[in-house]
Amino acid sequence: MLYNMKKIFLLLVLVVLGCGEKKEEVVVEFLEPQPGETKNLSGFNRKYWGTYNSEHGAQLLILENKIIKITPYNILFHRSALDSITGDRNNDEDIKNYLENLNFKVLKISDDSVSANYLARDTIFNVSPTQVCRSLKGSYFLNYRYGETGWKVKRLDLNKNRLSISMIMPHDSLFHLLPVEEKVIIKNDSGEVVSCQMKPTKNELRKLIKASSFEEREVWIKGKN
Repeated sequence: MLYNMKKIFLLLVLVVLGCGEKKEEVVVEFLEPQPGETKNLSGFNRKYWGTYNSEHGAQLLILENKIIKITPYNILFHRSALDSITGDRNNDEDIKNYLENLNFKVLKISDDSVSANYLARDTIFNVSPTQVCRSLKGSYFLNYRYGETGWKVKRLDLNKNRLSISMIMPHDSLFHLLPVEEKVIIKNDSGEVVSCQMKPTKNELRKLIKASSFEEREVWIKGKN
């Protein structure tokens, strides 16, 4: 599909920032960073540092105290959409320079179209008071401030070169069976689940890990240094 310049930049904003009509998925809200009664860490162990690849072409870059996700987008421009601000749109070098100044990588220029690649960089975790890193039994726990009092928690595990990111998801039957005493499901007037909250003790969290209650959501393979 060919886009004019205005449409393509609107598309990038929507894709990169995740805007749209898609309803946000309900997640388990922890009432304190996990594991509880555990000190915050300033960053990740060196063995985690590096670049990880997904089967869809995205990359995950783990640094000392942050995680960056790099997502490629292939985009096709019509030459006529590249108006006079590019200089001379009939001049391939002008088109290439213009797009590369906007962080596009030009792949191919033909008589009527331009194929380019855009790499969107998004810092998805950065150690701070609102993004807390802790560890337990060889796993990292990424705690994201969620609302005024809650935390969204992701578990990070590295087995050889395989990195997995997992979460506890609020499937009703499973959530009721979780071995955590302090937990509650909140529904709206229509009976829809709007929030699932829990506050496990450290011992209960160990049981959750042992029972594989954290559902694997992403898998990344570490590249060779």
